[in-house]
Amino acid sequence: MQQNPPTPFEINTLGAYQMLTQLRMRTTILNEPVTNCIGKCLDLNELMDNTRKNQSTMQKLKEDEKEKKCLEFCSLKWEELQRRVSTHLTRREVTSVQMDLMNKMMLEAQGRSVKK
Repeated sequence: MQQNPPTPFEINTLGAYQMLTQLRMRTTILNEPVTNCIGKCLDLNELMDNTRKNQSTMQKLKEDEKEKKCLEFCSLKWEELQRRVSTHLTRREVTSVQMDLMNKMMLEAQGRSVKK
């Protein structure tokens, strides 16, 4: 039995699903270290059990300060990650726009030389 060639819709849909899968993988890879960092900073058992009630005010403040510093470190990781991704995407878009402009200029130049 002969198989029909894929329609343009099928081709576009396949490409979209592949791109979506790549983006999901990239997001997971990029965000996992930050999530793990935050998880290490916060003592979730302590939050769930509400065991800080039994501590003195000074102990609570010390632990809060320790968590705050740890979370600030995690946020620095996140900001650096965002900066890198943003820089990469900006460079790619700038290159794309430059290439489009160069192609348009070349087509216009070729059109002028044909008319003469």
